Amino acid sequence: MNKISPALPLQFTAPARPLPKAALSPEAVVCDGFGPGDGQVAAPQYAPPPTQAALDLSGSPKELVRTIGDHILAQSCITEGLNQAYSPNHPSGMTTRVHIETQVQMMNHLVEGQFDDLHKMVDNPEAPEKLRVSKEDLQNLLGPLTQDLSASDWKVLTVVAGFHDLGKMSPEWADKSGLDLKGVEWIAHDYDSETLLRNNPDLMKPYGLNSEEQEKVLTLSRLHSLPGQYFFGEGNLSAYQPLFGTAAKEGNDSVLKLARAHGALDVMSALNHKLVKPVVDSHVKLKSVVDAAYGEHVSPGSKFRQEAVAQLEKASEGEDGSSLLAIQQQCGLGPVALQRLQKLVGGDVKPHHLLQALEKVGPEFAHAFDKAMDRQETLYGTYVANTFGSGLARALKVAQPDGLARPQDVAEATIKMVVCAQRHRDELPDVRSEWALGAQAPSLVVAAGAPQALSVLEETQKIYSPQQGVTYLTGPSSRLTMRGGETGVEIGWRA
Repeated sequence: MNKISPALPLQFTAPARPLPKAALSPEAVVCDGFGPGDGQVAAPQYAPPPTQAALDLSGSPKELVRTIGDHILAQSCITEGLNQAYSPNHPSGMTTRVHIETQVQMMNHLVEGQFDDLHKMVDNPEAPEKLRVSKEDLQNLLGPLTQDLSASDWKVLTVVAGFHDLGKMSPEWADKSGLDLKGVEWIAHDYDSETLLRNNPDLMKPYGLNSEEQEKVLTLSRLHSLPGQYFFGEGNLSAYQPLFGTAAKEGNDSVLKLARAHGALDVMSALNHKLVKPVVDSHVKLKSVVDAAYGEHVSPGSKFRQEAVAQLEKASEGEDGSSLLAIQQQCGLGPVALQRLQKLVGGDVKPHHLLQALEKVGPEFAHAFDKAMDRQETLYGTYVANTFGSGLARALKVAQPDGLARPQDVAEATIKMVVCAQRHRDELPDVRSEWALGAQAPSLVVAAGAPQALSVLEETQKIYSPQQGVTYLTGPSSRLTMRGGETGVEIGWRA
């Protein structure tokens, strides 16, 4: 058997070099996916709602969910602040406000056990049979996660469903709203959601949350992107460790169920009738990994590493075995970093393409990529795969004879951009050990078509070392831009 090691010594050492302190100001980014956009609503001065009678939350869970949901949907931070495009996947369609309204409606169906109605919101009868999601699929995923929830759990889950995307608020509206924006960087929307809620406790005040429930809302808001990040190689399950701590303290795994139930609802309310079976299957797989970690009393990061080792050992038995072993043994990538890289670039980029890319970029890039992706405390990305990995591979048709680029070119772009972000973060003061990497603006460019995607790839090909890459990306001449803060690094696009 070809043996994959959980952790091998790196075979080459990246030289330590002083880095320039140049940084790109947010104002310099002409096309910034996290900045104000067309069609946003100018807001009046925001003020917390006047003192009012406390919400009656004494009823059944379904009454509680409806009462809280209706109240949240009437708040101006939702009706006005989130009345803009939801994501690069919905640049001119769904607004975040509609996404939240849809998710709250799904919450009402879920708490009442109305899987028929829930299924009607995501059914796609036009899809091939193998891709269609059935009512039973939803029951099998969400039923076990919600059947034993307490009234407190339903309260927390509803508040998270309503407020988890506050970080996608129009910065222009937020600036005029009167909200406390201290520490909000418009780099990572999930981190910003947590910060906005922590800064503005009046937002959660009407819902009678005790201190433990408030902390759950804050933590779940920060972690709500993790299921999607995990599927695309952008996330490390070690981020769930705070929830494991809460579960240990409470003696049950309800908070872990809340995280996974919300993760499923979040993608369902984003995709709606475009939801497909592989997405649901991915959530089922995530559930099994987290359940196994909890049941075995091991950390989620440790379980993630065990899973990566097992999958790589199995893959090493096949035709890709020699490339996978060479990537680990010669290039120094640990199993988690290697598995995440494979997910980032997608199935059109094979292990031998990864090896070619790593050999071309050299040991400094390989060492830094491992640092960014293989540790317990690491980066969590948003739209990185869309922009520099699998999305770029699809746009450039790398697996087809008439493709505009080679698979190894996409792998090289992914490695370079992750490493430059890691290096830029290393030079910033007062950063979080677990940090976010956002690439929303250039993902819109890649999604616009092959010529535009090629322009993104060509920018990455101008980078030849981590130090030079940071200097280039934070300077005035690159179309790809980079800025950093406490919560992470944002890659933008200069039109």
